[in-house]
Amino acid sequence: PSLPLVLAHRELLVQMLLNLVENAAEALYQVPQPVITLSTAYQSGYRLRVAGAEGAVALPIVVSVEDNGAGVPADVRDKLFEPFLSSKEQGRGLGLAVVAKLAADLGASVELAEKATPGAKFTLHLPVA
Repeated sequence: PSLPLVLAHRELLVQMLLNLVENAAEALYQVPQPVITLSTAYQSGYRLRVAGAEGAVALPIVVSVEDNGAGVPADVRDKLFEPFLSSKEQGRGLGLAVVAKLAADLGASVELAEKATPGAKFTLHLPVA
């Protein structure tokens, strides 16, 4: 409740979060005690160059989706947000590509965060309204 408002199109933000949560849920298919954690934070001083902006922009609002699945295979990490790339047997490879495209359209960013524990953590960095 103490976070400032985010500068984003509500439906696009919801779509990004749904895609990230769905990926996390799919990664937990056979995990004995599956956990998905959503968290928010304010990270002052975080600036990033994004498409369409002159210079670095402040993206202090952080929304993370974390799971305790097997994690992202090392061989796909560099191409993770490319369309049609999937490490899942039945995956279409569009979920993360859509998240990356929507984030870019909103002047935001998405990244796979490094973790010391098993699983994956995707972090959205969003601008303040």
